[in-house]
Amino acid sequence: MKAKGNERYNSATGYIISGMRKHPFLTLGALILTVVASLFTALPFIILGQAIDVLRLEGFSPLFVSQTLLIVIVGLMYLVMNFTAGASWAAVITGWERDARQELFESLQDHSMAFHDQVDSKKILSISMQDINWIRISLNPGLRMIIGSFSAYGITAIVLWSISQILGIIMIAGFPIYLYFALRYAKIVDPVRRQRAVSMENLTSVSQEVFRGIEVVRAFGAEEREKQKFNRTSLNYANSVEQEGRLSAFFFPQLILILITTGTFLYGSTLLVAGSISVGDLIQILSLLIAIDAQNFMLPRSLLLLRGGFVNAQRILDLLNWQDPLIESESTETQLDLTGDIVFENVSFHYPNSNGNGSYALSNLNFRIPGGSNVALIGGPGGGKSSILKLLLRLYDPTEGAIKIGDIDLRKVPSASVRKAVGLVEQDVFLFKMSIRNNIAYGCENASEDAIIEASKRAQAHDFIMETPNGYDTVIGERGMTLSGGQRQRLAIARALLHNPSILLLDDSTSAIDARTEYLMRRALNEAMEHRTSITVTQRLRTLIESDLVMIVDKGELIAFGPHEELLKESNEYRQIFDQLPETRKMLEEVPLAGGVA
Repeated sequence: MKAKGNERYNSATGYIISGMRKHPFLTLGALILTVVASLFTALPFIILGQAIDVLRLEGFSPLFVSQTLLIVIVGLMYLVMNFTAGASWAAVITGWERDARQELFESLQDHSMAFHDQVDSKKILSISMQDINWIRISLNPGLRMIIGSFSAYGITAIVLWSISQILGIIMIAGFPIYLYFALRYAKIVDPVRRQRAVSMENLTSVSQEVFRGIEVVRAFGAEEREKQKFNRTSLNYANSVEQEGRLSAFFFPQLILILITTGTFLYGSTLLVAGSISVGDLIQILSLLIAIDAQNFMLPRSLLLLRGGFVNAQRILDLLNWQDPLIESESTETQLDLTGDIVFENVSFHYPNSNGNGSYALSNLNFRIPGGSNVALIGGPGGGKSSILKLLLRLYDPTEGAIKIGDIDLRKVPSASVRKAVGLVEQDVFLFKMSIRNNIAYGCENASEDAIIEASKRAQAHDFIMETPNGYDTVIGERGMTLSGGQRQRLAIARALLHNPSILLLDDSTSAIDARTEYLMRRALNEAMEHRTSITVTQRLRTLIESDLVMIVDKGELIAFGPHEELLKESNEYRQIFDQLPETRKMLEEVPLAGGVA
């Protein structure tokens, strides 16, 4: 057995480096090119100092001209190297970003429903888009500029050492001091970057809620209120960005670098006065030091970007390493007896939440559904009906007890295998923004045209589909909002019939369909449910009467279970529910009472 949430990375550093290791040669090439480009940054200043000495000694000689031309050539070579290094870094980091998004998306798909219950979808969207993007920026240009700056500093220290060991010692000794304070200062960005990420989550949340609930906003005339709400959230985000910008602007370790370069130049000047070095050497020193200061001008921002990138990486790790309570079976040999009985043994269940606690949705359920039975599941809102269906789909595992199909505990069967055998027509039908054909064939990509049409006819959906502008090729709106509730449910039933599951779960699937369509659909579903087990959450009399068994749940407890006629005689709760349903007397007169498991 294995948990879906096994830790993939031990640290944010490991996460970032692992992505770059997927492209080892390209990454190594980018690093080498960055260092070489830094070398070509220093070479023109070295040649410049030599040319000055030649000019003082020989005047405008051929050697001076050749050195001048060499400066131009080296400068052009630097441009080529810098461009190639930048392109290499872009390729490496773009590949990292693509792989990171894919890995995160796949991980989110693997997590059970417990994860999606606990983690807000808007937070997931913000992290998937914004945080990965910020890590990319922290690596390129952030990390690239840091490597370039440090390489230039090291090359300068080597050149100055060749001129005077004291100069080299000043540079070498000053660098750890600068780096220590720079890294300490960069840590300050942690809470600021975290707050910036949270502010972006809030901004995403406000935007998404308004656009998804635009009809409600318009219906209540709340446009101005939502505008003000968005403005406040946007200002909070802007403040967090501004705070991070101030950290980058007031970077006091930069003073240490200025003191290092100033001290080096002053000591070089004393060497010139003492005659230990030439004017050209001093110009080399001055040029290299100015180049370092210029190149390190963006170093504070680069360090803060890199540090902020680690904060964003940790937020991603929190999603990747999330410990899933649903434990997957590693065995691929366990097969369900799909014609067997469905058994709940002392099943209790509560939905996971962030603190690990929660009230029980189901309490100590015990029942057996014979294979091939049609079961009607009835109860009040929040009674636990949908929870039973979710457990049968293995979207969750029971907190206590066991669920068995054909004497096999569902925990021993991979969830993917369970969902191939169990089909669901959900209460809140979700349709994708794509063609009607693709929505019906979702999960059955290789379904033939004839099979799709047959499923639609059996679900009483074919006629209205053909009335749409492009028939089965008609693209429906987001979440199927261009269709009526009844039309969406019929497409969902067609999708389930095409899936051809051995166990069919229907969650109030005919609640938005008129009586005539329900009658026709019921006939089709009776044919589809032949020789398979079905459980229908319903409030309709005909479904109760025609089912083999009726199950009543209330507040997570099993109130009554048995054939319709038996419950009418023996269950006061069932009689009360039955009497309160609309048109009870009329239905009793028109439909002969029948029930029980054959």
